[in-house]
Amino acid sequence: MNLHAEMNDAAEAAARAGVAVEISTAGLHKPVGELYPDPALLRACVQRGVPITIASDVHVPALVGRDFDLALALAREAGCETVTVFEARQARQEPIG
Repeated sequence: MNLHAEMNDAAEAAARAGVAVEISTAGLHKPVGELYPDPALLRACVQRGVPITIASDVHVPALVGRDFDLALALAREAGCETVTVFEARQARQEPIG
């Protein structure tokens, strides 16, 4: 199986499972040096209606929210119009703006 097919399979599985995909900024400050997930996988998920969340490294309070502007830019590039916010285990969609 090739990488493109594996990404499509993963996106299909996420859509069937009803889960959200997290865009994380933590990778920017690790050896990989980029946001997670791969932009192609993110696009495949968005095309299938998988909602997204945004996260950062929270091991140190000063890092909370770091580089969210880059994560939001990636979300927009992938075609996202909303971000999923969870409160008391209830999901709601907020416009990216």
